[in-house]
Amino acid sequence: PFYVQPATRNDVREAAQRAHGKSTIGDLLLEADLITREDLQRALELAERTGVRLGGALLSLGLVSEEQLGEQIAFQQGMPFVAIRGLELDPDIAAALPEHLARTREVIALDRDATGLVTVAVADPTDKAAIEEVRTALDGNVAFVATTRTDIRDALERLYHDQYLEHSATDLRNRAPAESAYMVLSKGQKYFFIGFAASIVALLALLPIPTLTVMMAI
Repeated sequence: PFYVQPATRNDVREAAQRAHGKSTIGDLLLEADLITREDLQRALELAERTGVRLGGALLSLGLVSEEQLGEQIAFQQGMPFVAIRGLELDPDIAAALPEHLARTREVIALDRDATGLVTVAVADPTDKAAIEEVRTALDGNVAFVATTRTDIRDALERLYHDQYLEHSATDLRNRAPAESAYMVLSKGQKYFFIGFAASIVALLALLPIPTLTVMMAI
């Protein structure tokens, strides 16, 4: 005897994975109705010819988007998937990982909770070496989420590019204040404009009509 238990698609997929092991990315994309078997065959043939991974072949053929592929890889690896494009990053939290590590492994620290647990986004959840390196750098106090490679690169560029510009501007201000935008007017220019404004006010008080006439003509 048996009975039917209604369940969501994700619940069924997770149960199937526990029972039979992890599904391949191709299987997951087929189950999610994101590709057809013909699409999968084309991608497999391209991957075999070029030596790229199946995900790269699917992206190259335009059969799935980077987000769709990332969601399925994250599901396969048991990670949440998040989109971080445009997310406001906290430089202090991001600094938990060295820039070299963040760039070479394509990871970025997003958040830190009250217990000190750091949430780190990774571009490739299957890269076990990168995950172990991050875990070592943070003494194991880390939780991982998956995102797209484009989102990671965009976030790193915004983070470190902004820091570079800020550092450059501060360095110029310290070395040559007169050449930086920090000092808008020199002392002589300030005196000139103050004197000029005082003269205009005095002329308006003494000779309002001629002064206004000249100003309007100018």
